[in-house]
Amino acid sequence: MARVEVKGLTATLRRIDRLVEQEVEKLAQETKETARAKTPVRTGNARRNWRERTDKRGFTVENRVPYIERLDQGSSKQAPRGIVGPTLTEIKRRSR
Repeated sequence: MARVEVKGLTATLRRIDRLVEQEVEKLAQETKETARAKTPVRTGNARRNWRERTDKRGFTVENRVPYIERLDQGSSKQAPRGIVGPTLTEIKRRSR
């Protein structure tokens, strides 16, 4: 008789979960910092208000200042291409 016995999967899966969570947090932080850097500055309010949240399913990076949508549509000469699109392009380029 041949037999293969595998033990320790639960601990291994927990370690994998922790590693994935760490990578998601790292990507969220990197995305937030990139968006912050691409945000035009007049008073600094929009740049300061980027926030990130992570959970088991992924992450959210958001900015809730009332005029962020206008900035993201290119209303500023400092960021005529907006913020979110260029941020995602840069993050994708870095992760290759």
